[in-house]
Amino acid sequence: MCINKTPKLKSTEAPKCTKQVRNSFFTKETRTVKQLWEKCLLTFIATVISLSVGASNLLAQNGVTALYEPTPQVAAPQGYYVADAVDLEARISQLESQLKKKQDKPDPKKGFTRVIDGRVYFDSYSIDQKGCDTGNTNLTSRTNYNGIRDLRVGVKGEGYNIFDYKVDLCFIEATGSGSNRSGVNLKDVWFGVKNVPFLEYVRIGHYRLEEGVSVLTGGTNTTFLEFDGRDFATGRRIGISSRHLWARDQIRFFAGFFYNQDLAKNERYQLRDDQGSVTNLRLTFLSNVSRKEGKIDGKRFLLFGGNYSYFDANKSSPGVYTAASFTERFATVDQMTLATYTIPTNGYHKFGLEFAAQNGPFSVQSELYVNQYNSVAINGTTKDRTIFGSYVTVRYFLTGDYRKFSADNAAWGAVDLKHNLDLRKVGDYNFAEHLGAWEIAAKWGYTETSQLFGLSNGVFAGSVNDFTLGLNWYWTSNARWLFDYIHAVPSQMRNNANRDHSDTDIFAASFRYNF
Repeated sequence: MCINKTPKLKSTEAPKCTKQVRNSFFTKETRTVKQLWEKCLLTFIATVISLSVGASNLLAQNGVTALYEPTPQVAAPQGYYVADAVDLEARISQLESQLKKKQDKPDPKKGFTRVIDGRVYFDSYSIDQKGCDTGNTNLTSRTNYNGIRDLRVGVKGEGYNIFDYKVDLCFIEATGSGSNRSGVNLKDVWFGVKNVPFLEYVRIGHYRLEEGVSVLTGGTNTTFLEFDGRDFATGRRIGISSRHLWARDQIRFFAGFFYNQDLAKNERYQLRDDQGSVTNLRLTFLSNVSRKEGKIDGKRFLLFGGNYSYFDANKSSPGVYTAASFTERFATVDQMTLATYTIPTNGYHKFGLEFAAQNGPFSVQSELYVNQYNSVAINGTTKDRTIFGSYVTVRYFLTGDYRKFSADNAAWGAVDLKHNLDLRKVGDYNFAEHLGAWEIAAKWGYTETSQLFGLSNGVFAGSVNDFTLGLNWYWTSNARWLFDYIHAVPSQMRNNANRDHSDTDIFAASFRYNF
């Protein structure tokens, strides 16, 4: 122990007692820390061992004997040599060929589909005609009309994603005289095949000739009670045709060959040696199109097209041609026949130009029709005679809807409604949004037949100007009301210098439902 007498030390030396005390202090602290780490390490090791034992027991209970099992080595089969790999490509090719045959084989579970469709039209016409000073009854003597205009039922469908078909039978149809045709009349009865080499799509049967966008739109999706250009439409014939689509469905070409016989008015066949023929061509171009999921939806597009047909007149007997027929109407109204021309000719040409455009709710459509009849003898003069007609239609949906467009047919489709009519929403703040679709439309049409003046069947040739205003209310895409006001001004020739005129006002309404 050191009390008072401490030897003098150098400045670098610490007192012995101080050093001993410091060494004693750090030795004790170091011992304490070392013991603490040892206890922590032992506790960690014990915990790991406990967890390992618990995990092993749990895996054993679930049938797992090891967390990792090496991949077993599969011994090479006897008789297999590296040289056999040469046949591997051939074996894969054979398997792919067998798989393709299995995929191409028609699946009986995906056979022909069947969808029942049809339509019913209720039409009403109220006619107000101004009298003709010369007593020309062709320009007067029209009566009002009310009744079931059309009743059709049919079936359509597809088969194996290759075929399609349609059978459409008409049970009630008003004629131009306002009476009803009795019995069952044939309409569309055809069968189609897709993906035909070089021909693409082939159809055979009884169906419409392609003479413009309005004719192919037909009655189901028309804007007015009658489709535009009805007077110049040939109608349906028995034939075969091919259709091609190019440039992502924007270019379409149609070619068909038909018999020149109309199977209407309950006729199912024609018994005649020379039944005549019709060659029908149509070419259309679409530009500035809008698409939905890669397909043309018709919300925006421009359509330009043309069509041509040549009619080789059939013969009622050797060397005697059956005369062509052309029916002229007031604004194409079926119940308002103005004149039916029987035109003696051995054949005639039909030309057509077509244009249509749509941008959302606004659309415009126009067509020009020209019929040229060969060697028509009138009043001792034989020469080619020409008649023509045209129209312009403008439409607008007040509710912002638009008409669909079919690229396959190059024709208008059903209206794409934002909201159907829903009377359950009466009283709601947004009830106006559930009133269906509202469309306004206007049309001007013109037909000129003056070159047929003097035909021996006593009709008077001339011209017809008509103006139509329309209001359409769509409850759904397949149920609608049509309201038309038509002002027609027919002008018929009495001689080369004078014509008879008459103003005609027609108020028409129709409820139409198709399914």
